[in-house]
Amino acid sequence: EAETVVSLPYAREAARLIVERTGARLIEAPLPFGLPRSVEFLQGLGEAAGRGQRARDFIATELSRLLPRFRWVFPQRFLGRRVSFAGDPYMLAGFLDIAADAGLEVTSAVVTARRAHAAAPPGLKVAYEPAEDDPAVRQLKERGVDLVVACALDALEEGNLSVPILQAGFPSYRHHAFHERPTLGFEGFAGFVDRLAEALSRRTSR
Repeated sequence: EAETVVSLPYAREAARLIVERTGARLIEAPLPFGLPRSVEFLQGLGEAAGRGQRARDFIATELSRLLPRFRWVFPQRFLGRRVSFAGDPYMLAGFLDIAADAGLEVTSAVVTARRAHAAAPPGLKVAYEPAEDDPAVRQLKERGVDLVVACALDALEEGNLSVPILQAGFPSYRHHAFHERPTLGFEGFAGFVDRLAEALSRRTSR
């Protein structure tokens, strides 16, 4: 009986099939990971529901509430630091947005999916579905990297542990949230930046 189906990138074809069978309206939304995609997600839903101005007002309120929290931490903890990424192709896109907002330099990435799911942005070295013993996986911890943001990969658990690893995405065996700690949306941005700052602080204190 739904009037609208919201499709995230993981199930585009399934959502199209549902819409064909039910006659519902289809909204193909981005994964709301990071600020730009959270804004795009809410604007799309607001416009589709005929509540575009309310969505814009909500977005403005959330940004004005959140962004002042990070004015000091970005230049102090993030600016110029080097990070690499391994994991979900749709998280990569949002992570690159977060890194750009924070002043982080992303040196390389491993995507656990085919190239069609995540086109590499210009200038970024990306390996797609590499084997665990592929050099591209081990190179995520190349000299000079301050932090690796990655899902659980055996190759990252071995050898040089001088580079801290922030485990995020699926699968994740090190990190468990026993209270509400979102990853998506505006609060998800704040929570993820909080984890990044903590991990980079540990690196600095060594």
